[in-house]
Amino acid sequence: MAKTKRNKKLSKSSNEDEDIAESSCKPKSEKDVPKRKASKEALEKKREKNRLNKLKKRQMKRGEIEISTKGKEEALEYLKCWSTDKANWKFMKVRQTWLLKHMFKTTFTDEEFDTLVEYATSIQGNARIKLREQAESVIKDIDEKWTKYDADVQIHTRAQNVVELL
Repeated sequence: MAKTKRNKKLSKSSNEDEDIAESSCKPKSEKDVPKRKASKEALEKKREKNRLNKLKKRQMKRGEIEISTKGKEEALEYLKCWSTDKANWKFMKVRQTWLLKHMFKTTFTDEEFDTLVEYATSIQGNARIKLREQAESVIKDIDEKWTKYDADVQIHTRAQNVVELL
């Protein structure tokens, strides 16, 4: 009886070894195919998302869509705190970067822009140099276009003010 149990155990283990050997030699199963399709679908989804983000950025640059309001509100609050309560004001690179990136958009009121220009004159280091280059670039771009839209004239005037002050 012991021999038969042992033989059964041996035959089971040899069958398992054969199954493992067969499975490693078999071509990829159909179960793997949906994974590849899913990854292709995920890749397509990612490409579409990137395409939409690029389109949104282009539209924002052209002024066709409004800049995110949350970032604008936080940046304007930072700027207001700088102008009114310097004792409690704390430098935040993210807010400064946002302000300088969107400085020449028409989304700022004249009062907000004046405060922003005051803030810009207090900026030091590389940010100041980059801001001046950005302002000169805006002036050059608008001069090359020779458009007389109100928004372009306002941006051009603002950029000239910044260059003069820096």
